[in-house]
Amino acid sequence: MKRLDWKNACEEGGIVSRNRAKNELEQLLAEDPLPLRRAQITTQAALKKAEKARAPFKIARENAEARRGEATAAREEAEAKRADAQAKRVEATASREAADVRRQRPKLLGKEPKEYQKSRTEAAVTRSS
Repeated sequence: MKRLDWKNACEEGGIVSRNRAKNELEQLLAEDPLPLRRAQITTQAALKKAEKARAPFKIARENAEARRGEATAAREEAEAKRADAQAKRVEATASREAADVRRQRPKLLGKEPKEYQKSRTEAAVTRSS
């Protein structure tokens, strides 16, 4: 950018300003690019050092993410099994309560099931004898 500005200044203006612009341009072109190269090399070395230091953490993060995925899948499976078990428990409780009601219904109506009637009649016969 500076070079373009100085080249344009060399072609425009008075003699003194053109000569000054030519002189500045020659100084700019003669300038040693070593500081720029040194800065690039330093930057690249720092980047490599940072990547080397970051490598073990990258591997650990990838392993942790994989384990997290496995744990999430296991948790979802466990939650599904838990929901299924709760549904079965509710169904079993309802079935048990229905059976209790069926067992108690004849007594409430004053009627006993035939099995109870047979056992009572047998018990009465054995007592009277």
